[in-house]
Amino acid sequence: MAASLLYQPDQQTLFSAAASLFFGEVTAAAGSELVVALPGGRSIVGFLKLLRARAHELPQSAWSRLHFFMIDERLVPLEDDQSNYRLVHEQVLSALVSDGLIQEKQLHPFLLDNESKDFGVGRYGEELTRHGGRFQISFVGVGEDAHIAALFPNHHSVANPAPLFISMPDSPKPPPARMTASKALIERSDSLFAIFTGEAKREAFLRYLDPSIPEQACPAKIIDRVTRGYVLTDLKLIAG
Repeated sequence: MAASLLYQPDQQTLFSAAASLFFGEVTAAAGSELVVALPGGRSIVGFLKLLRARAHELPQSAWSRLHFFMIDERLVPLEDDQSNYRLVHEQVLSALVSDGLIQEKQLHPFLLDNESKDFGVGRYGEELTRHGGRFQISFVGVGEDAHIAALFPNHHSVANPAPLFISMPDSPKPPPARMTASKALIERSDSLFAIFTGEAKREAFLRYLDPSIPEQACPAKIIDRVTRGYVLTDLKLIAG
């Protein structure tokens, strides 16, 4: 199923539309708990800042249902500058806690375990399982090579059939040691927001739109497997 394309040349307007859609997804979803999966990376920062600014538009009763997991992470301690969780915590999660909209128990960072063969991936999967075993709402930035999370083109990560999370020592993009939600876990999301912004992402966006390029070579196409996919872009590539 094709994702819905949201185009705005102004990123602030684009992210505002995405925030409205996110609030709508949260409001419409059933269940006492909803798992939201967040990435790191530059592309998510603008959306997180906008979400923080508009956070009070969603009632506290709705925020209290949300549990935040990481869709991918670098295998570093939380305090490391490269930590994806550190980025999203600084940009939005800490403010939501300070404002009383969420509690610390709703935050689920990936905790690196260097003593474990899988670096803690199995334990993180168990933690997700205690909260339903899947993501209801996922966000991904899209890399210049059209990777999402840490699923890379023509790499074993995108072909791995694991149901929850995987780790790897050989990411094509530094740092090489990473963990990620598997393809199977991402595509079980009820909704997924994918961000293609900036001229550096134009080639990735073209690859995503090209029906002749297979998913193995363009992991961004996983977006179209999700029940409700939303592609956010400030790149005008379609006439009309």
